[in-house]
Amino acid sequence: MAEYAELVGSRPKVGKKSEPKLDHIRITPAENGGHVVEHHFESGPESRYKEPATHVFGADEGEKMLSHISEHMGIKSEAPDEELAHPDKD
Repeated sequence: MAEYAELVGSRPKVGKKSEPKLDHIRITPAENGGHVVEHHFESGPESRYKEPATHVFGADEGEKMLSHISEHMGIKSEAPDEELAHPDKD
């Protein structure tokens, strides 16, 4: 009968799993009047599991939250700041 060490040594090597990619972002109201932003990641045979990352933004941190989300989603705006602040204004 084969020795345990021989059997373990003969196992095929499993490749290193890659860093998980962002799957989606969930935004919910926070108790402080701001928002909770959760980053949820893909997981599967090729990527390792990663807990959702949680960020809390205060009621007066709307711009900071939007900047954070835009950065992680790869969204870029070429609109002047005035248009971003008042999109309905003509």
